Amino acid sequence: MTETAAHRTGRRATPPQAWTRAFPGRPDQIRHARQCLARMLEGCPVADDAVLCLSELASNSVIHSESRKPDGTFTVRAEIRHGEYVRIEVHDRGGPWEQRPHADGRGHGLDIVRDLAADSGIDGDALTGWVAWARLDWPAADASPGGAGTDATPVQVLEALSAELARHGTYTAWISAREGQLTLVQGRAIGYAAGFYWWPAGRLSRGRPLYAIHAAQDPAGAARRIASLPPPG
Repeated sequence: MTETAAHRTGRRATPPQAWTRAFPGRPDQIRHARQCLARMLEGCPVADDAVLCLSELASNSVIHSESRKPDGTFTVRAEIRHGEYVRIEVHDRGGPWEQRPHADGRGHGLDIVRDLAADSGIDGDALTGWVAWARLDWPAADASPGGAGTDATPVQVLEALSAELARHGTYTAWISAREGQLTLVQGRAIGYAAGFYWWPAGRLSRGRPLYAIHAAQDPAGAARRIASLPPPG
């Protein structure tokens, strides 16, 4: 297993950071790939979406390509330009992709990647290997939700999220200024605090709640994640 990291110079003031690592083509290695990318993207407002995209691309590789064979591998490459974009790609061993449609009506695999990424695609072929990739835009550090300014109130921040959710057909019932909380028509509550949106995402062992968070600088990305959640039980 090899790992490299380098900075390439260019005309731009901030050169991209490039990272490459190969992993054994086993499902248990997807978690390690996610962890590596998450460390690289610490502090990035689209880190959660990028890690989710990597998870889907890597899963596709170890399930559907020749990388799933005993000696197979998949290679993750990431190009990170701070303040501009994150590009990730997964290179597998090729072969025919044996993907089957899902009957549950929910997004899976590459469908999720297309929903989250600003751009995505597949290069390569069955002989030399497939390269599935995704590019996610990195909101500028001084960008603020809905153009409300850096001094935006919690209500303004939640209103920006509400507007983005409406684009996905997910509508807000009310916004509480006192609680800093948005409640959707179907009952799910979305909170805002310290520059982050947060919402319940399940439960851990012993019934402890698990929460998802997303940088409030990126209401569009948060809306994509929230709109893709199953209805609350």
